Amino acid sequence: MQDQRKNGENVLFCSYRDILNDPRRFFNCDETGLQTCPESGRIFGPNALKDFYDIASGNEKECVTVLCTYSADGGGTLPMVFYPYKRISTSIMTSFPGKWLIGRLDTS
Repeated sequence: MQDQRKNGENVLFCSYRDILNDPRRFFNCDETGLQTCPESGRIFGPNALKDFYDIASGNEKECVTVLCTYSADGGGTLPMVFYPYKRISTSIMTSFPGKWLIGRLDTS
């Protein structure tokens, strides 16, 4: 019985060692919240656009959440963007980058 247990433990630890030596199996996930109408008046956008306008009115507390996940070998998963809406509008869905993922956070 003792030998079988030891043999089983060796197999288990060898399996763990294989997992720990494979950088594709380690992931880091980070999220960031971006305000849709920042109070600072600064706008983020491409430098190539000459006309980039500030939205004058809006909910300064409204944020979208972006979630990015990468593995230790440099690979990653598709970015996920979460909107604080009960229902995501058609205009957002059609203008969204093709392979990105969209989610919603019902904050009410």
